[in-house]
Amino acid sequence: MHLLLQGSKTVKLTATSEFGCESVITKTIVLDESPVADFTWDAACNLTPINFTRTGSVPNGGINSSMTWDFNGEGYIYGTNDATHLFPKVGSKLVTLTIADGNGCSNSITKEVNVVLQAVANFDVASVCQGDETQFTGKSSVAAGNLTYKWTFGDGTTPSGDHSPKHTYGTSGSYNVTLEAIVAGGCSDVISKAVFVNPAPDATWTFTKQEECCVKLTSRQQRCIQMDIWRWI
Repeated sequence: MHLLLQGSKTVKLTATSEFGCESVITKTIVLDESPVADFTWDAACNLTPINFTRTGSVPNGGINSSMTWDFNGEGYIYGTNDATHLFPKVGSKLVTLTIADGNGCSNSITKEVNVVLQAVANFDVASVCQGDETQFTGKSSVAAGNLTYKWTFGDGTTPSGDHSPKHTYGTSGSYNVTLEAIVAGGCSDVISKAVFVNPAPDATWTFTKQEECCVKLTSRQQRCIQMDIWRWI
């Protein structure tokens, strides 16, 4: 068998007998374009649908082509150009793409997709006052194996690798905290939450004597309080 490009081709057959006699016949055949099935996919994680993207080529931009995706013989068959499928169990999966064109030509390809474990990142945190220690409670999980962690606290400080770290913010405000849960040989997961650091009250105050038995107390918040006293010391 000889593979040829599409288009008109001239084929000549010469038959030669044992006596040296020859017979020649020439015919023209037209080869239609055959589709070339191929595809790629993104991260293959067991908790996230995998996106499969058709590559290769199709005749006439695919206007007369039909696509068939078969996912590991599980009965899930899609007839779309690209496809999305969730494999909830880890392991090797066979994915087949078949392209059939209206000109009668078809092509198929099967690839092995290795589905791995995916972590689920999660944590709890409560609002705190400026200067107080913030407690982060890690709640990440994975079906098997151990997790490692990367916490970034949103204030430019060094990330932490603890399961449930503590952190102190120097100024009040809202901080975006990100946790990445990492499983060796698998898919990591990232979650971000806001932590609110409330401004600390300022208890600084001054006083002035107004009368012999009265003083004026003034806080940094400029609240004035008058109180009676019996004598000055």
